[in-house]
Amino acid sequence: VGTLNGLQVAGNLNIDGFIFYDADSERLGFGTDAPNGSISVASLETEFVIDVESESTKIGNWTTDDLKIVTDNTTRITIKANGKVDFGHSGRNDARVSIYGKLGIGVNNVSDSVSIATAEAIEVSGTKIMSGTTTPDNGTFRQGDVMYNTNAVATGYVGWVCVRDGTPGEWKK
Repeated sequence: VGTLNGLQVAGNLNIDGFIFYDADSERLGFGTDAPNGSISVASLETEFVIDVESESTKIGNWTTDDLKIVTDNTTRITIKANGKVDFGHSGRNDARVSIYGKLGIGVNNVSDSVSIATAEAIEVSGTKIMSGTTTPDNGTFRQGDVMYNTNAVATGYVGWVCVRDGTPGEWKK
């Protein structure tokens, strides 16, 4: 036929059974004739979608496969199908994550006076650090774990330290 110079199509479009445009849904599919997003790229059982909705925009997998974000053909971030997010690779320690701002873990709001807020205990080099009004009465703890006293008073003490491993271990003021 030769070279087309400008092409307008009214209605659906099918290019070589690989690129599909559905005029009714206004969706474009590569490798799928039934795209699940405004733009979909499908191969075998995987479908990557870009979709614009009335109050949000979404990007990711329509299927239950992991989503990998890559640079230099190296996976940098993996969002697993179960919701777990990995930065870098297991067994390597060269990934670096910087957060410019406040980080909240399990909390709705992070105070302006802190950099990190968490609803649960933290662990630093194998030592668990918690806060509460008494020593733990359940759970497994190791020597050196710390419970800060959230009901501290002038004549009281800062908290407790686990002095013997156990469930819940032995704690001293």
